Amino acid sequence: NKPKTLSRFQFPDSWLMKFQEYYFKEHGSEMGQPDSELKALNKLYEISNGDWKVIESKIQTLIQLRKQDPKFWYEQSLSPESITKFWSRLFERKVKPTEKNTKRNEQQNKSIRTESKYNESKTIQETPMEELNNLDPYKCFLGWGKTKLFKQQLEYYEQNSDPFKYEGTKKILYEKFVNEVYPSLVSNSEVKKTTIENRKGSAA
Repeated sequence: NKPKTLSRFQFPDSWLMKFQEYYFKEHGSEMGQPDSELKALNKLYEISNGDWKVIESKIQTLIQLRKQDPKFWYEQSLSPESITKFWSRLFERKVKPTEKNTKRNEQQNKSIRTESKYNESKTIQETPMEELNNLDPYKCFLGWGKTKLFKQQLEYYEQNSDPFKYEGTKKILYEKFVNEVYPSLVSNSEVKKTTIENRKGSAA
């Protein structure tokens, strides 16, 4: 049996009690039974076709929004009136990215970062500064090769100035030079070690 004040409304008593619990948890004070709230709760009962789960999802959304937005939403109380007023605006704002998408985005970002790093080091190599030109690994390699390589080998390297295109033993030989001989040739130079590391990376 409903109290006389509630008998004119359709919603079950439990709805009012649940709302009062949520209100108290959120605001630390009693919601009471003002007429405006009871009318709003009755409207919610009609809108949701008597399905409390629908109302509860709106309540949860409003709780989230109050946490996220200290200005507008935080000012709205967790009451039937607020839920009725903002019914159409109370929906999940954030679409949670699936684990797959997150991983894919991370990989994309990683490859973009790697690419930009590679381009930076490439730019350093292409900078027409005297000390960089003099210390160009390829030019050093040719100079070193004049005394260390067979004529045929040296001709191959002179005709193919792009180390990225070297294959097999040609590639191994060039990399061995860059990793083992080249650093000792530039150890007295002013060029920072990082530049050499970058070159090593791009030559590999």
